[in-house]
Amino acid sequence: MRAVTPARGSHSPGSFWYYNNWDFNALGTVFEKQTETGIATALRDRIAEPIGMQDFRLEDLYYQYSPPGAPDFARSTHRAYPIRLSARDMARFGYLFLRQGNWNGNQIVPREWVAEGTRAHAKAGKDRYTEAGPKNPWSGEGYAYGWRVDGFNLPVKSFRARGAMAKYIVAVPARDLVLVYRNHAESPDDSSKLTAEECAELPAPAGSQIERLFNLILQARP
Repeated sequence: MRAVTPARGSHSPGSFWYYNNWDFNALGTVFEKQTETGIATALRDRIAEPIGMQDFRLEDLYYQYSPPGAPDFARSTHRAYPIRLSARDMARFGYLFLRQGNWNGNQIVPREWVAEGTRAHAKAGKDRYTEAGPKNPWSGEGYAYGWRVDGFNLPVKSFRARGAMAKYIVAVPARDLVLVYRNHAESPDDSSKLTAEECAELPAPAGSQIERLFNLILQARP
């Protein structure tokens, strides 16, 4: 599926936010070359095992390549690396960041990195999960190092990760609470073969539904 990418040079630096998944793909290539370690192995050894993830397996991280014969805009030497996690392992990951990277007294992720990585560095724009209309659940949302800051109309500050097919990890520091949403649907192993229309038809709840669900949970736990 081809994204509508702004023309190079059409916006001055720092004036326009655009989500580009290839940035993460390139970062994965850099990580593996610098550390000489696969991302799945590093995730298992540095995160999953230290925080007691119960379900993660190496094969739950898989690579996606540019398909043969892909047009120029879809070609890249940098592989995507989707990761599938269970709800309880997602909750553990969120709790790790809620606790500033500390797990039972062990500093798994540097505290400074967590603070910087969950602070909004840009105001995020819309994407295909954003609903049209005057009430946009992501209006005012900030973007950090992979985390989205606030955005949902929640009564407290939060930061969250969002995966394919509307998977969510939401950390609410003031409530010492981590919320996880994971529906039954999984993203296809190779979404590059889908048209834009087919991608739009993949099951994912509306943003307003997720927003209402999380607000009800917060109201139930004052």
